[in-house]
Amino acid sequence: MGLIIFAWLLPNFAGLNKLIPVVLFTIIDCVCSDFSSTAYSASIHELVNEAKIQKLSSLTSTASAISSIFSPLLGVGLYAAAGFEVFIFFEIASSIISFLIMLSMKFHYQEPQREVANLSYSGQLELFKEGIAYIKKQPIVKGSILVGTVLNAAFASLAIGMPYVINTTLHLGNTPVGYLEMGSSIGVLVGSVLMSLTNSEKNARLKLMGPILIECLLLSGLGLVFAVCHQAQTLTVYGTIIMALLGCLIIIPEIVMQVEIQKRIPTEYLGRVSTTMSTINNSVSPIATLFFTALFQNIRQSYLIFIVTGIVTLIYMLAILPKIMQYFKEEGIE
Repeated sequence: MGLIIFAWLLPNFAGLNKLIPVVLFTIIDCVCSDFSSTAYSASIHELVNEAKIQKLSSLTSTASAISSIFSPLLGVGLYAAAGFEVFIFFEIASSIISFLIMLSMKFHYQEPQREVANLSYSGQLELFKEGIAYIKKQPIVKGSILVGTVLNAAFASLAIGMPYVINTTLHLGNTPVGYLEMGSSIGVLVGSVLMSLTNSEKNARLKLMGPILIECLLLSGLGLVFAVCHQAQTLTVYGTIIMALLGCLIIIPEIVMQVEIQKRIPTEYLGRVSTTMSTINNSVSPIATLFFTALFQNIRQSYLIFIVTGIVTLIYMLAILPKIMQYFKEEGIE
């Protein structure tokens, strides 16, 4: 419905005023996406049995990675051939098809322990408070928040800084940016496929923390590549390799954590736990984005930002590692 209204409103605005319907639709889209992702996280137990949770998470990440690799090519071709308006109707058709596919799915509903559908506002608030109290008692959730908030803040530097350094500092154009982003997507794809072939419960601690520590080193390594490689071809080769490794390593602890959360959190709490974790872990991203934007605009040797950020994040992860391992021990994660 938001897309249909957006398609109707857009031609009535011109120039910078076109941002008005764009911003309004973006808000609607983000809210709907949050509702959808929360419902999906809470329903996994009713879609597949416990033994298939890792495979589902891996296949979902694989599909997302394939989309990230090929959608830019499709998007450029479609935009060149038909213009922006066609994108809106393409998305409307895609949303309808997705909705029809969802209606065809068979859920294995579990009987709720209590009736929650007709709760009043005060009742919903009580459920929320109960969820927060539950989260405070879960070591795996607390560990995820300790790691996730700082990691998300650190990697905001990558989203902001990589295009800035390549375009503004090194003046190498957009082509290397595209290759580096493609490398990240390929890495996610490879990591997802590898996880679909392995058992996440074996060496779970190593799969959770090992890749994260290496990611910090790779972030600093990317800064060194920017410092040394000033030719487009050389930077593209080494930068793409590092981004592919980062993509592969990022997805491994993400899938393992998703599986552990799904297995250990009761179905009635999954929606609240997933939403709260996502909100807390991502809450620092806007602040980090503004912070790194200011840094990249005011520091001439901008590659140093990646090097320092990677080192500081690594030191933080090593400092909290004993606490995280204690959480894993309390949860019985091997």
